[in-house]
Order: sequence, then structure tokens, then C-alpha cells
Amino acid sequence: MQLSFSLDDDPILERIRVQLLAVYGTQRDGDRVDPTSLFVYAMISGRTYDRVSSTAFVKLCHLLASWDELPDANVDAVAKAIADVKFAARKAEHLISAARIIRARHSRFDLSFLADWSFDDARSWLTKLPGVGPKVAVATLNFSELRKRGLVVDTHVLRTSKRIGILPDRADYVAGFNGLSRLVPNHWDAEDLYEIHWLMKELGQTTCKFQRPACERCPLGKLCAYARRSAVH
Repeated sequence: MQLSFSLDDDPILERIRVQLLAVYGTQRDGDRVDPTSLFVYAMISGRTYDRVSSTAFVKLCHLLASWDELPDANVDAVAKAIADVKFAARKAEHLISAARIIRARHSRFDLSFLADWSFDDARSWLTKLPGVGPKVAVATLNFSELRKRGLVVDTHVLRTSKRIGILPDRADYVAGFNGLSRLVPNHWDAEDLYEIHWLMKELGQTTCKFQRPACERCPLGKLCAYARRSAVH
């Protein structure tokens, strides 16, 4: 079933994007990697700084001649290559298990076949793989060459959305994806969703941090419930 996006008279995500574009500028990327590489990177990057994940990804690429070798790779060797990321041993196990499942169904560890699938079908299938949550699945589909219409919700997007007040305080990644997807304007395409992710991530990394958010200089201060409460107190 196709995911349904609602459109109100003044969509909050549109207002957020306009405000953040004025500060951070356009977030568009003409070049994308293949979905298999994106999947591997997304799998190892959870709860890890981008620079650490990128270094680990490069080390894993040096370990393997191609992704075709991953299903038969030694778990300990993969874990050693990505040792600097959080939960490296568990991620190595999940990654190899997922690669084997993909190869068993499609002859190779290659996700290019998802180009012919709808976003909803592809996301549903990916999230049934070991260790694959909504963030990994949607990142694979939206950030890669597939450019499918889905909003990636990471820790920064989740946190800023809760503080703004457009998600409940207890929302997890699944609830966050579902809740924010309902707020996406109908006319937004995959590139718009890519852009709002990186804009909100930039906000979360630079201003709306986990500790000591800088509400006094936040470009979303007038839209944010947390900022208004902080100003009162």
C-alpha cells in the first residue's frame, strides 16, 4: 500500500525547510552511490559519528575485493575492520546475515533490483532483514542512486522534531518515520525529502544538540515548543 502524505494550508515541514535553507543553504547532491554500498554504510553507521563510520567503511572496502565477497566473509575479520563503530561485532553479524539472505533470493548481494519496487514494498522488505530498522532501510532507498521518496529519520531528526513539538516525546524511529511522513507535503519529491533530512541533521549537530541546545540562536525558535518553554523559564 502506498504511503499517504497529508497536506495542510501551511505545512510545518515546509516552514521548517524555508527557515533552515536561509541559514544552511541548499542541501542537494547530484552524485549518489549504489544502493548496496549505501546499505552497508548505513548498517555500520548507527550511533556512530560520521567521520568514524566513513573510516570504517573504507577499511571494510579494503578488506573485500567486492560486495560479492561479503556473504562469505569472516565475521571476526569484518568486525575488526569496523572495530571503531559502536557495536561492531553485532553489526558485522547482522551485515553478513543480511547479505546472505539477499544473495539467496537474488543470486548476488546486490540491491539494484529494488529500483523496480515501490518505496513501501522495498522499505517493508528491507526492514525484515537482520539489524535493519527504518533508518537503514529508508537511507538505502533515498540517499542512494535509487532516490526513492522516503524521509530518513536519524537521531538528530528525531530529537529536533520532538523539541519542535511535531513528534511525541517518546517517539522511537518507527513512530518518528510514520509521524513525520504524515506531515510531508504531497508535492515534495525524493530530493525535497533528502534536503529536509540534511537540514534538520545540520540543525541537530550545530544548534539543537542533545545537551545544552542553543535555543537563543536557533533559526526555528519561533516554531519550537521547547524554545518557547525555555524562554518562559
